[in-house]
Formats: sequence, C-alpha cells, structure tokens
Amino acid sequence: MSSTDHRRLAAIMFTDMVGFTALSQRDEKLALELLEEHRKVIRGLLPADEGREVKTIGDGFLIEFPSALDAVRAAVEIQTAFHERNVRSPSDRRVHVRIGIHVGDVVQQDGDIHGDGVNIASRLEPLAAPGGICLSDTVVVQVRNKLDVGLVKLAAPGLKNVELSMDVYRVVLPWEATGSPLVAPAEVAARKPRMRILGSLSALAILFTGLGWWLSHRAEPAAKAPSTIARVDAAPAAAATSVAVDQKSIAVLPFASMSEDKDNAFFADGIHEDILATLALVRDLRVISRTSVAQYRTTTKPMRQIAQELGVAYVLEGSVRRAGNKVRVTGQLIRASSDEHVWAKSYDRDLTDIFAIQSALATEIAGALQAAISPQEKSLIEHRPTVNLAAYDLFLKGRAGVKGLTSDVTRAQAERLLGEAVRLDPNFAAAWGWLAVAHALAVFTDDDHSPERLAKAKAAIETAVRLTPDDPAVIELLGNYYYYGYRDFKRAMEQYQRLLLIRPNSSDAYTQMGYVLRRQARWNEALASFRKALQFDPLNADTLGGLLELLAALRQYDDAIAQGRRLAELSRDDFSNIFFLSPAWLHFLARGSTREGDEWFASFKPSSNAETKLPYARRSWARFRGNWAVAVEIDRQYPYLEPFDDPPWRQDFDTVWDLVGNNELPAARTRAEKLVPRLTALREQQPDNGFIWGYLAYLHGFLGDKEQALRCGRRVVELLPESVDSSNGPGGSKVLANVRAWTGDKDGALAELARLLRTPYGENVHTARVDPGWLPLRGDPRFEALLKDPANNAPLF
Repeated sequence: MSSTDHRRLAAIMFTDMVGFTALSQRDEKLALELLEEHRKVIRGLLPADEGREVKTIGDGFLIEFPSALDAVRAAVEIQTAFHERNVRSPSDRRVHVRIGIHVGDVVQQDGDIHGDGVNIASRLEPLAAPGGICLSDTVVVQVRNKLDVGLVKLAAPGLKNVELSMDVYRVVLPWEATGSPLVAPAEVAARKPRMRILGSLSALAILFTGLGWWLSHRAEPAAKAPSTIARVDAAPAAAATSVAVDQKSIAVLPFASMSEDKDNAFFADGIHEDILATLALVRDLRVISRTSVAQYRTTTKPMRQIAQELGVAYVLEGSVRRAGNKVRVTGQLIRASSDEHVWAKSYDRDLTDIFAIQSALATEIAGALQAAISPQEKSLIEHRPTVNLAAYDLFLKGRAGVKGLTSDVTRAQAERLLGEAVRLDPNFAAAWGWLAVAHALAVFTDDDHSPERLAKAKAAIETAVRLTPDDPAVIELLGNYYYYGYRDFKRAMEQYQRLLLIRPNSSDAYTQMGYVLRRQARWNEALASFRKALQFDPLNADTLGGLLELLAALRQYDDAIAQGRRLAELSRDDFSNIFFLSPAWLHFLARGSTREGDEWFASFKPSSNAETKLPYARRSWARFRGNWAVAVEIDRQYPYLEPFDDPPWRQDFDTVWDLVGNNELPAARTRAEKLVPRLTALREQQPDNGFIWGYLAYLHGFLGDKEQALRCGRRVVELLPESVDSSNGPGGSKVLANVRAWTGDKDGALAELARLLRTPYGENVHTARVDPGWLPLRGDPRFEALLKDPANNAPLF
C-alpha cells in the first residue's frame, strides 16, 4: 500500500441518470441541460448529510458518506427533490435517478476510492427502479427503524460478479405508498440466471411487433424453476386435470429441516428431491412431482385436503436433522382417506449412509402401497451417486442454482459449485450432467454463445455419459444438453423417451416432450404430453402455461380461457402469468374483446411483485386497443422499462412502432435512423442472431430501404425456417411478410398473411388489425376480407 493509500469502512452511493444515453441520441442539447440540472440537485444536497463527491462517472455519481444512516437519508432527499421537480415538469424534462448504497471496506488512493465496497455498490444501483433506491443487507442492519420509510426485500438479486450471497432491499418512498401516478416502477425483478420463462410470459403482449411468437418462445428452461404458485390457502386448482384416485399414488411433502443452519436447509431440500426421484423409478407408483408439493412446505391444511387437491391416496411427510457426521431422517406415511398413519420411521445413521436411507424409504413406501419393484428398479434405487459427502453438499447447492430454486445461488455460482463437486469426486456423473446443462443454458439464453462454452458443455456431458450411461438423471440431462446447447430436438426427444422407459412418472420428461413436439408440428401429441405432465405435477404453473400457449396457438380458445383461469389461481403472486396469459388477453384473441382487459386493469391492486411490469402491461394493452398515444406517453415516462431484462435498444425499437402507430412518422424515422447503425454493429458481432436480423428488417422496411429490408427478412427465415421449428419459425415468416407490405409488395404480403392466419403461431385476426407491421395493407379490401373471415380464427387441428 502506498503512502497515499488509506483503508477504512465507508457507506458508498452510486447514482445513475436513467435514459441519458438514449436521450442524448434523440436530443443531445436537452440531454446535456438535464444532466447539468441533475448534477446541481445532487451536489446541493450532499453537504447536509456529509456526503463527499468522489467523482462523476458519465451521467452518474460515486459518493461516500461517514455512515449508512447519512447515505440513506441523502438518497431519500435526492429522490424527494427529483420527485417534486418531476411533478412540476413536462414529461420530456423529467429526470429519474437510480441509487444503490452499500457499506463496505474501501481503499482511498489519491482522492479516489476502490475495493469490494465500491464494486458491490455499483452492482446494487442497476437493481433500483427509476426513481428508486436499493440497499445491501449491511446497510439495512444499520438503518432499520431509524428512518420513516419502508423496506422491501427483493426476491433474488443475483449481483453480477459478487460471489457471496447478499440480500438486497428497496426503499419504499412516501409517495409510492400514496399511489402517485408519477411514481416510476419501484421494484426491479431480481435478475436470476436468465433461464427465461418468457415463453410463458410475453408471447401475447408483443405479438404486434411482428417478431411475435418467434421472439417470445425462445426459452423453455431446462430444469424449470417452479413459478411462484398459489399460496397454501388458495382454492384447489387441480380439479381440472384430476384423475381417479390411484391407490398406488403418493405425494411427498417437502422435508422440514430441523436445524437452523442454512446449509442444512439445502440438504433437506436435496434429500426431498432425491427421494422423489428414487420413488419415480418404481413404475407401479404414481408420484406427484416436486413443483406441485412445494407449496405445502408450511401448510396447515389437513392431509385429506392436500391429497384431494393433488389427487393421491397417500401422503408422506418427514424431517431431516443433520449434526456433524450424523443424520436423522424421519418419515410418516398417511392414508389420506382415513387420516390413518400407516407407518412412521426414524433413521439415525452416519451421514455417509444418507443414500441407504433414501433407498430404504423408497422400498418401505413401495411395500406399503403394494407396488412391485423389478430387479432393474431395485438396482437403480440402491445406486449411490457419490461417495464424497462434501461433493454431494456442493452438488445440492449447485443443482438448486441451475434450476433457479433458490435466490441464494446464481447460475454462475452454480457452475463453480458443480465444478468443485466434480473436482472432489471426478466420478460423480450427476454433477457432471448438471454442469453440462448449466453451460448449455448459457448458450440457449444468449448469455454466452461462444464455442468455448459449448466445448465445456460437451466435455461435461460426455464424462457423465461415460460414467453412468443408463442413469435416469444422466439420460434426462443428456436430453436437455441437446435441446439447449444445440436445439437438436430429435436427439433430445430420444433421450426423454428413454427416460420414460425407466422413470414413467417423470413430469419433466413429459413437459420437455411437449415443447419438442410443438416445435415439430405434432400438435395433438404435444397437447397430450402437456396434459400427461400435469397428471404428475397438477399445480405446476409453468407446465400449465405451456399447455395454455399451445391451446391459444391452435385457437382452442374456450379450453385456453379455462386453463387461463386455473393459471391465474395458481399464479397469484406471479404478475407475468396472471396478466400476460390471463383470460383478458385470451378473450381479445378469441373475439377482439377489450372489455375483460379493461375490467382487469380497473380491479387490479398492484403488489410489489408487479410494480416493474405494470407500466409494461399498460403499454401492451394500449397497443392492443389501438391507443397509440397512451403507448407513446408510457414510452416517454418510462424510458427503459426492462421488466424482462431485455437489451436497452429493445424499447427504442418498440417506441419506433408506437410512434408509427400514433402517426408521428418524422419522430419514428429519426429514432429508426439512429437505431439502425447500433443494430448493424451488433449483427456484425452476432451474424447468426436471427432476432437482430428481424429488427433490422423492420427498420429498413419502414425507412424505405427495400433491398436491405428484404435481405434481412429472408435471412430471418433462413436462420430458423418453419420446417425446423414450427412454433418459432412462423414468426420469422411474419417478419418477411410485414417487410413485403412495407416495401410495396402487397400481393406477396397478403398471400403470406392468408397462410399465416391458418398456421399455428402464425397470426391472429385481432392482433393483425392493430399491428403496425400490416399498416400498409389497411384499407385494402382483400386485407379487410381476410380479417373478417370467421374461418381465419376458427380452431386449428
């Protein structure tokens, strides 16, 4: 450390002026004026709270304070000043600021500061909503009950490049509690690993853009994190898919961890999941999957009611206590019809016997339910995945992170945990398999599409297959590797079918097969596969969302609306599901009715879960109603909504089309002209990224560059033709058809529209009526006739 270095503890604040870069591109003079006003406001407030401006970073500040209380008090004063200023200002002169605060160790060097304290504060700031403040848990400990503001814990922060898990809180500012219409969205959805569940979220909301279903259906997560499903006091939702109660059916409730040690909670959850997987090996049993039983973790419902909701004859509940090298696992089997305890067992063993306990429990349960176990099943039940308990601990945490089952482990951290697990036990096949899927998901979600990432996935899965080629877990993971790493649906299907021969109760296999089958245009088989998955996992909102999407794409609207009501009941805490796949949208697709959506918005009571997504939803609904002025105003008020972690240029693109819809063509042209070079540069970096080609196709078409527009549109279709992917491919065809309309080929556009109106995932008559992509065709009698023809919105297949 040099003579000018000084290490100390400090409260660090990072600020950022929202939308400055985009505003600079649109109106540099205005952007600089607002930047200077923003700096004056912040600098004028710092002295009162002993804040020291360390430096400005672009349009933001790095500031230090002597205490956490001073820093938070200053942040509230800053946001209050901007809120009051914005109330008095026209929409184009409003300034929204994000603030993040952390207390940590810093090193002062020649007036600047460095260290983990600074790095963590910089990661907190992007989690704050425009006009909002995010605090680390170290700050909250020091300010709780000392300020007249509320604090709300974010769901799963996932701070980039920060290895230690950390809780993050947002500050509830006074005007947020009073519902001021100027309040910017206050809670950013925590950025979990981008295993996008957007296949089930934004499909209906963004059809108008022309990328439609193709853009929004690109991610069905490999190991789906269960959606936030119904609270345990919810009305039963399984009745629509219930089957006659099979006397060899069972639900295993989450095992209680009898220790306050957080690591032991991971351990108990891992034991529960592995017992479920072991039971699912018994062909003679029907075992309810983890997602559906997860909601009963803290339930007080009677066992009989739980069994009725899940459609099973028996329920197993249990606990895990781990102390040093000892473990106790207890379980009691209950016959739901009579509430009779069939048996209760307690296993006190060395920790190294944990797999023997799992095998013994599975065997006891099968015997009690008079389920036959074949020699092959017995061998699989008794299989020990590893002899290294330290590796098993790491594996449980890593697997939970890849699945998104915990907010404490990001996918990047999960990769490291799984990598350490296989280092400790190079023969741990399941850990190798999950490591492969972690890498494959990075490719699938566009986090890292590099050859190096694929090579890591390939090496890991090949090791897993070499070690235990017939292990059901490895077979499933091999299928996921093909699906997510290479979109090789044929090979993925082969593995899922292999898995069902060994584990016939696997809801995951049936769900994944449903996604594969719909991509292969095997519509009825896909429907059957989703419904089969729901028999084993009746309260799984993600699987239900997949079924609902497919029903909507096939225009089986009555069934889709019924499933939408079930999904809303299951997803009370998941705004994305309860709105974007709600009956309100489905009524619009079925009949063009906006009444249900208007009523939904009128009755909706926002929760913290919905705050970031509500403006996005209102903008989407405005578009469906053809109210483009409202859409444009929301774009201006919220420069970057980003509720689904979209790239920053995505809203610029959307705003172009909102302006077109509102007949503000000069403004739309100006924005489009600025966006084209940005996307062209991205395309050069990612020449096989069909989404970027599609966006450019629209922009060139609108700007009148016919040659470039058609070139880009054709490339979209080449990259993902309908013959390869029947659920995403039609979206690419729609891009090219819209481009034809904008470049003067009305005949070609109309012919393609006629085909897409009778193609699953193609086009809908009511969305086409408001979609700016078809704007050049409006008024053409042939266009109007296509949209009025009842056959073009009749059920398909």
